[in-house]
Amino acid sequence: MSPHQIVGLAVRLFAIWLALQGAPLLMEASQIPMVGEPAVGYVMGATFIVVALALWLFPMTVAHGLLAQVPPDDPLSVNSRELVGVALVVTGILLLALELPTLLWYIARWFLMQVNVKYITEFPLEVNAQIIVTVIQVAAGTVLIARPSQIAKWIAPRLRG
Repeated sequence: MSPHQIVGLAVRLFAIWLALQGAPLLMEASQIPMVGEPAVGYVMGATFIVVALALWLFPMTVAHGLLAQVPPDDPLSVNSRELVGVALVVTGILLLALELPTLLWYIARWFLMQVNVKYITEFPLEVNAQIIVTVIQVAAGTVLIARPSQIAKWIAPRLRG
């Protein structure tokens, strides 16, 4: 497999995971009456499903956008730095898969608190700390996905590529 195909496979796996996360959100939103705007649950679930569908239909477009273009998708022409870049993108996707739902839950909770005229400062200190950690992890995953070549050069400067 070429680096692009590996990332494309990871993108499709991420799409499956997003769909599996989004479907229950839609079902819960339809069954549980929410305080404030009931549309929040529907928007979150629909967003997961729409993004999952887009990633499922266009995984190679995403892969070609994330990794540098190499002439043909030849698995024999992969150098070490490209493999590090692939590993970074897959790691970033994994970080987003694990932490993005938590962040979206905090955002939905914050939105519902705003509807009920409460403020984020009313969260317990542990929750605020967890929000900060989650935001940092989502940011790290995003950076790993957005800049794999630059991070690979920084991590392993002696690798050829």
